[in-house]
Amino acid sequence: MEDQTRFDLNRAIAAWREELSARPGISTEEVRELETHLRCGVDALQRDGCGESDAFARACRRLGSTSEIAAEFAKENPLRTWRGKVFWMAFAGLAIWLCREAIGLAQLLQGLLEPSTAATVVFVGALYLLPALVIAQVAMGRARGVVSLVEWVLRSRFRLLATTMLLLFLFQAGDVWILRDHPRATNIFGTANYREFLNWTFVLRGCVQQLTWLGPLLGLLVWLLPAVRNESSSRPRERVFWIANGALLLTVIASLTAPLWKLSYLVSPFLFPNFEPGYLFLQRFFFPAILASLPCVLGIAAVRGRLDSLTERFQRRLQSRRRIAMTAAIAVLASQLVSFMTWNFGGNFPLVLVYVLFWPVVWIVFITWLAPLLSEPVRKTAG
Repeated sequence: MEDQTRFDLNRAIAAWREELSARPGISTEEVRELETHLRCGVDALQRDGCGESDAFARACRRLGSTSEIAAEFAKENPLRTWRGKVFWMAFAGLAIWLCREAIGLAQLLQGLLEPSTAATVVFVGALYLLPALVIAQVAMGRARGVVSLVEWVLRSRFRLLATTMLLLFLFQAGDVWILRDHPRATNIFGTANYREFLNWTFVLRGCVQQLTWLGPLLGLLVWLLPAVRNESSSRPRERVFWIANGALLLTVIASLTAPLWKLSYLVSPFLFPNFEPGYLFLQRFFFPAILASLPCVLGIAAVRGRLDSLTERFQRRLQSRRRIAMTAAIAVLASQLVSFMTWNFGGNFPLVLVYVLFWPVVWIVFITWLAPLLSEPVRKTAG
């Protein structure tokens, strides 16, 4: 009798709803509909003489466990779950671009002070560490301000496009404003008359050039946005997990395509030997757009169900932390080796090491940490 008085039906249903919301492939409206069925089942059992606790347990058994419910939804529409996954993997590209632009702007500001090498390494390390800490807070269900801001941006396609375009313009304008008084601007541009072309035309050309590779990714996000618009916000671990997977995949693809980038620089002058605008167009716009479209094509193929065997094998790999770490580490090392053999990084080795390896290691840590937790949603006790 004491256990019966301690049972709180509303708290038990709230915990069940939270666990169901954490499962992929179930929208907020569907969770509400299932909750209505659960409450109706509890009411019917109570009218038959069952107590609240027993009625709740029996009604849950009739509906099935949350994992069984999620599996049924995934079976009815298997592509819907991949729409959300691919969206957050593509969103990783937008987040990487945002972080790198912000870090680059901060480094330009720091360059005005002409710091020592040691101070530069510490400063760059701190800049890279801050986003990683914020992402970790989001994964643990904190940093609600960051989550609310992202959800606000993702409420409509127009808002996503407008926010991205505004940030793109502000970053380009900020770079030009700082470079006009930068002590190393002459070395960067190779001429002392660099102020002549640091104008609004330079800003707009920079925006268009960045859109050549950002555009395909943004198009994929705009297309898939309705798939996550009604998604429950109580899935921070799942979102961060797929963002980390997308970031690592984009890093590996970018490194593996490095020879193609270099080839485009070598081939373009031969295609247009006496027409400089032609080969500059190929180098700065055409080839970057083609290479940036490769991960987008993979994402569309996954959403369309064209990569079922590959995605199944991928998900089996995610069942073991050791498999995840080993597979990701081999992919990163192989791709970075290709990148190092293609480009001459030179310069300051500690900075190159931070720039090249820091983020891949961070993404591997997040994937290894979060993968086994996705099948273990946190359940609040009802009593």
